[in-house]
Amino acid sequence: QSQVGIRSGRSLHLARSHVMSSNHLVVWVLGGLCASSIHLTTAVHLEPSTRAQPVRGGGVGDPNTGAPSSQPPTLSDWPLHPSWEPTYEMAASTVMMPCNTSGWFDPELAGKYGLVDFDWSTGRDIWANGKPMNNGVVLNEQVAKVKAVNPKTHVWVYRNLVKALSWYTEVGEKLADPAYAGWFLRFDPTKSTYVSPPCTEGVCSTLYHSQDQTPSHLTGRKECVDPCDCGGVPCGEYLWDHRNESLREWLVQEHVMGALGMGNANVTGFYFDDYWMKTGEEWAEGPAGLPTRGLSDVNLSDCSTGPSEIQIDCLQDMGLTAQDVVDLNDGWRLTTAAAMEAVSAAGGWVWQMFEGGRVIENGATGARCPEALRNTCTATSPQQTRMCYTPVTLTEPHTPGSLVDPTSDVARFLLTRGPYGYLGTGWVGCAPSGGEEGHHTNQTYVRPREFDVDYGSPVGLCAETATDSGVFTREWTKATVAHDCNTGKSTLTMK
Repeated sequence: QSQVGIRSGRSLHLARSHVMSSNHLVVWVLGGLCASSIHLTTAVHLEPSTRAQPVRGGGVGDPNTGAPSSQPPTLSDWPLHPSWEPTYEMAASTVMMPCNTSGWFDPELAGKYGLVDFDWSTGRDIWANGKPMNNGVVLNEQVAKVKAVNPKTHVWVYRNLVKALSWYTEVGEKLADPAYAGWFLRFDPTKSTYVSPPCTEGVCSTLYHSQDQTPSHLTGRKECVDPCDCGGVPCGEYLWDHRNESLREWLVQEHVMGALGMGNANVTGFYFDDYWMKTGEEWAEGPAGLPTRGLSDVNLSDCSTGPSEIQIDCLQDMGLTAQDVVDLNDGWRLTTAAAMEAVSAAGGWVWQMFEGGRVIENGATGARCPEALRNTCTATSPQQTRMCYTPVTLTEPHTPGSLVDPTSDVARFLLTRGPYGYLGTGWVGCAPSGGEEGHHTNQTYVRPREFDVDYGSPVGLCAETATDSGVFTREWTKATVAHDCNTGKSTLTMK
């Protein structure tokens, strides 16, 4: 299957593309970078259903009993691409997933791209000092700055359907309201000590939270000039309780589709981060060397079982059973399906719905090269029919300016791309380099000149020059592109 470069937390991963059939869809969601460089996968299985569609706005069910006011939808058929106008213009077919913790990301640079997906850490030093923190508002302001430069750029924002990030104002409000305690997982009340502290600077919560990647007044970069303000609860990464269907309605209708999401005309999509895992499915169970700390498998959150990218002892801190993890996993899948469907129905898209656009690697030779291109050079191939992301080749995955051969990247992209193809970078890190993201930095973005050349439109599909020649070409109105599987050379010749 095709592979898609996807971001989870602070790392670049490979996720399998979704698989279509007439009666169900499998969306492959990446695994996080765990313990070492272990990449895991999971899947969201969406089965056909006749249950009611979600409605924007209005009330939700009881947040503590979980009684729903409507049932969440699942999908029988998944769209191939968003409803916006397709394009073969190269400049408009470029993509980036930028971030700048110290302030605004350069809107002039972002406005040159056809699709820009902003990470939650964008403007971190700004929103971390909000009273209370206002991550979602700052992301929307960043979006507006880019749209002012180029109204045609599609701009997406970040949402997390696993972690309840307290620095989103609307999330902090729910965390602080006891009426909504049923939407969140709790510390195990039978314990007196926990790995993750329930209190920070004298502010406490019985709702489980960890301090991973959390802005601080006392440690790390000390983004908060004054004590951090998350609306009356300790700032941290809380966890949604997806066994509660009223939560699902709110996440879809308000957190995703509300005024700071698809309800903003400037926003046309999202990155949905993180995932739940349960033991015994179609993925690796985690590296053998993962420290167990004397716990059973069910308590190994990071890489093996439970929510991704959070304190490894979280399941023990919450006292969750193996069945709890199964139920939470299943609920998260339903929420993800409902959110993706709502975004798609509104004309948008989600990064995890991308099909892999890269058919062959830079310099590809060998038997797989012509076989892959023969399968791709058809009108029904995923590259021609679906929304596809193709990554450029980098020497250092967290340095987007470390381009290997952009001319060859563009040549291979033009050889196989369809009307909804995008070329560029996914998650590469967050500037500044001394910030929370460690050595990751996007201060070295270089937009290659090949991105801004007019190659015209394709005259037809790619084709092999002769039977078993291993050489594939495609004509465009203003260029000819080719890849030779014998030599590994990709060429782009202007007419």
